[in-house]
Amino acid sequence: MNYIIFEVATVLILCLLVHIFFNSWFGLKKNTHAKANGITIELNAFVPPDIKISAIDLSVIIGNTFDNAIEECVLLEPSARKITAEITQRNNMIFYEISNPCLQTSHMKKGRFRGYGLENVRRCVEKYSGTMEHGMSNNLYRVSIRLNCALDS
Repeated sequence: MNYIIFEVATVLILCLLVHIFFNSWFGLKKNTHAKANGITIELNAFVPPDIKISAIDLSVIIGNTFDNAIEECVLLEPSARKITAEITQRNNMIFYEISNPCLQTSHMKKGRFRGYGLENVRRCVEKYSGTMEHGMSNNLYRVSIRLNCALDS
């Protein structure tokens, strides 16, 4: 019996270490890629550490939206390259918004492997009975997401 408890504890510790490593690597990779392309990132994050959203789902949501924002900013003049993102929790809701300047038509590019990112984001949002709105106004592309973190994933 003690052996099983030890095994479960070991697995949980390994999962926690992988989670910490992945999140650190993930953030560093995005930030490094943005800096290499002269993109300023303004990020406001106000979320407790015991957030009830899967780290994988958050990585899909934040990773895809940041990838899209970086891809758009690279097409702009260096002085216009800026990504603004905010993630907050109010009561049982997580609010995430990211915006970046973009060219009038560039965000609707088509290709063989294009369009899967936002579809994956939408699936994660639906998992938490959330909503996602995205669109462009005055050359600013914005994605706004609301997640219900009171639900079990």
